[in-house]
Amino acid sequence: MGCTKCKQENIYKEKRYNEIINPYLNKSQTNFKSVSILDELNNKIENNNNNLYNVYNKKEILEDEEMRQLDEITKKIKTNKRLLKILKKCQSIILGIQVRKKIRYDKLRRAKTISLEALLKKDCPLQKFQIENFFKDNPPKIYQSNLKIIRSEPVQFEKGIIYIGEWEMNFFQRFGRGIQIYPDSSYYKGYWENDKAQGEGEFIHSTGDKYIGEWQNNKRHGKGKYISRKGKEYEGYWKDDKPEGEGKEILENGNVYIGPFVKGLKNGKGLLQMKNGCTYDGNFVDGKMNGIGVYTFNDKRVYQGDFVNNTFEGKGKYSWPNGNVYNGYFKNNNRDGFGTFFFKDGKKYRGKWKNGKLDGDYDVYNPNKGRWIKKKGKEENDDLNSNAKKSNANSVKMKSDGADEFNNGKILDMSGLDDLEEIKKDEYSKIEINIEDEF
Repeated sequence: MGCTKCKQENIYKEKRYNEIINPYLNKSQTNFKSVSILDELNNKIENNNNNLYNVYNKKEILEDEEMRQLDEITKKIKTNKRLLKILKKCQSIILGIQVRKKIRYDKLRRAKTISLEALLKKDCPLQKFQIENFFKDNPPKIYQSNLKIIRSEPVQFEKGIIYIGEWEMNFFQRFGRGIQIYPDSSYYKGYWENDKAQGEGEFIHSTGDKYIGEWQNNKRHGKGKYISRKGKEYEGYWKDDKPEGEGKEILENGNVYIGPFVKGLKNGKGLLQMKNGCTYDGNFVDGKMNGIGVYTFNDKRVYQGDFVNNTFEGKGKYSWPNGNVYNGYFKNNNRDGFGTFFFKDGKKYRGKWKNGKLDGDYDVYNPNKGRWIKKKGKEENDDLNSNAKKSNANSVKMKSDGADEFNNGKILDMSGLDDLEEIKKDEYSKIEINIEDEF
């Protein structure tokens, strides 16, 4: 019985073991199998990734090579385009040269040669010896060997212009030494290149104005001197037919300016000496006194400070020969703004000014007491008048030391500024050559 019972229990245990433990074992084995499969898949994926990476790298290398080749092709295309543009430009230049050459040739063919004697019988502004001396005094220039320079008899063109001198016959253009005479008796004598005034030359206008100096493309350019029939002179540097750079100008009224020019106008730091003895040493802008400068009157009065369009405006110092000084602000040639008036006896007036007069309350410095005293505006006139009389007790003319100016609000006798009205925009356009249009 006991044995049978034991057997039954063993069978039951085995059955329960199979029911509970085996499934777990089977599941674990399945998991182990899954792990191994996953590892295998992972390995395959890694291999595939490596293959893909290699393929991508190869693709990148191929793309880089293709891009490099494409860049080279693009550069070649761009270079070819540039070459094409250059070629077209060269073609247009050559065509233009040929057209101009033909035009010049046609004009020269229609022109007529005249003898020098026949020319001199006309109203010629030059005499025979002047023409001959021009070629003697001005030696021929040395040009390229392929240029064919010849000197011809006087040639008269359709508009009445006469040219005497050298030609470059390959292109039928004025080249070298030459004299050109206009119907109004104006003339240019000097050097030419490519049918234009170039180099040293002299132009005498029929009005009497003249320019002697350097030329470039029919324009005054370089160093030269201009003299007008009215007495105006300019000597210095030119650019595009206008004074540019350092120069000296003498106006018709006798005023003299020495300094820089920009586009024909005074610009920069210069010195202006006036016929009445007044001088200005300072900055100019567009032909007028602007900026900081020193204006000295012919009676030794001096203003030093700011200028705006030829007037005292801004901060400045105005001094009289006897020692009186005003230091402060100006507007339209008058004391205007905060400032201090120093009398020669040591007394000082400090306050706000308007139209040359103290405006409102002010301070007075008493040298005897050594301190400042506040004053009301209503006391101004009596106080200033008494000080003006003391200051001018030994003066013949009150205006010479500035005391009376203190009362009436004027900057003394302003005759020294009269000439500034003549400092206007100076044009140098009286000499008009128009050689290019005439021929």
